[in-house]
Amino acid sequence: MQEQVGLPGAEDPEHVVLRQNRGMRRATKVDTVGAGFAGVCDGTMSAGRILDAIAQLLGEDPVVLRDRTPAQIRLLVEQGFLEPAR
Repeated sequence: MQEQVGLPGAEDPEHVVLRQNRGMRRATKVDTVGAGFAGVCDGTMSAGRILDAIAQLLGEDPVVLRDRTPAQIRLLVEQGFLEPAR
């Protein structure tokens, strides 16, 4: 589940939280990139392609975005929000 908190009509939410409804029922706060990544990550695109698309949508440099994102993605995998491809 994804929970967004912010003022109605605001361009960006104040914060986004991913919540598990099974297992340990963890919750973790993510930024716009983490929320977008988790929302699109269904196994049909590589992580790099997803990050490049997010960078384009946000008007950011894809190289910079790729450099600052791996730790957040690793955390989502470690906590069970994402499963690595096998």
